[in-house]
Amino acid sequence: MQDLEWLREQHRTSLQAMVKDNEEHLQQLRQTEELEVDAVTSASSHTRSLNSIIEQMEKFSSKLHDLSHKVEATHQTMD
Repeated sequence: MQDLEWLREQHRTSLQAMVKDNEEHLQQLRQTEELEVDAVTSASSHTRSLNSIIEQMEKFSSKLHDLSHKVEATHQTMD
């Protein structure tokens, strides 16, 4: 009878350890998921910022191109 009680206690202890280990792994997975979500959010934000900068540069380039043509036209009419 004592052997049976000992086995039950060992089984209970093992189960508790497994549950604790499982909870720790789940917590690590949750933290990893949060880090991944933060990384994706940050990357998305940086991409939007870069796209905005590229768009501004394209507009500036277009305006500069137009100005260049106006200056060129002015020089040609002065000649």
